[in-house]
Amino acid sequence: MTRIQSLLALCALPLAIYTGQALAEDMAQALQPQQTENGGSFITGGVGDEEMAQLKSTRADYNLHVLFTGKSGEFQSGVKVQIANTKGDVVLDTTTTGPYLYAKLPAGKYKINATLDDRTQSRSVQLAGRSGGDTHIVF
Repeated sequence: MTRIQSLLALCALPLAIYTGQALAEDMAQALQPQQTENGGSFITGGVGDEEMAQLKSTRADYNLHVLFTGKSGEFQSGVKVQIANTKGDVVLDTTTTGPYLYAKLPAGKYKINATLDDRTQSRSVQLAGRSGGDTHIVF
């Protein structure tokens, strides 16, 4: 290795460390649980293997699990999601940052409206305490 290559490698090391730390902080921030309108919580994400593994490790904390894909199975993000209770009150209103949305909601029946590129899909789910909904929405 030439002296210039060694010097460049030495200069690149702090940048690589900083970039890795910044990426880890961004990912941790993206996967922070958010509050729903009724005091429940939700999390969205799952872009990349590491984020997906981190998200899936929290699965047991949520009683609603929604996966968004295209018809060919490709993951979808940027899905506008509204979840309403039987009274029609919107209890969750967000846009996904990845193909997964996990929510912790009180037991009951809910309607999920998911919109991507002006196409809307609707699903009804019944949640019973800690168990309930595994839903796959295909666009």
